[in-house]
Amino acid sequence: MNPIALLMDNAVNALTPLVSRLFPIIRDYIARNRRLARALVWALCIVILLLLTTAFLFGLHAVFSSYKPGIVVSVVLWSLFLGITASAVLPSKVIITTFGALLGISATEIITTAGLISIIRKQVTAIAIELGAIVNPAGPVPEHPDAFISWMVWLFIGIIGVLCLPAFFESEGT
Repeated sequence: MNPIALLMDNAVNALTPLVSRLFPIIRDYIARNRRLARALVWALCIVILLLLTTAFLFGLHAVFSSYKPGIVVSVVLWSLFLGITASAVLPSKVIITTFGALLGISATEIITTAGLISIIRKQVTAIAIELGAIVNPAGPVPEHPDAFISWMVWLFIGIIGVLCLPAFFESEGT
């Protein structure tokens, strides 16, 4: 079994009593319906993650007088959450297809490492430029991406890529 899926099952088992206490009206229904329990635990994790993100963003801003440390922590938290969720829930073929589609990589471009890195760099640059336009909607679309936004995109893709790496090596039978 995938170790990340095992970790997620343990989290569901650990958090289900908390969800049952928070929602006593549906306690019996949760006990019978494992899928609902997972969905409620996942929604609870989203709420907790939003609270953590807000706390880190404003807490680190108070310490460093900059939002950048809080943004770094937020990117790490969300990429860990999404990577673990994708690795535990999605089949390996879906993960591989999604990475290929998001990065615009075909089998012919993966033949050389330089070609692969070139394509990924081009996509990260395009994403960073668009994120820069979203951050400052009143200004013109930047011609070159902000270095900080580029690093955050690289960090996000890197963490999710590492967490989803087992999907790339699963056998065809699974």
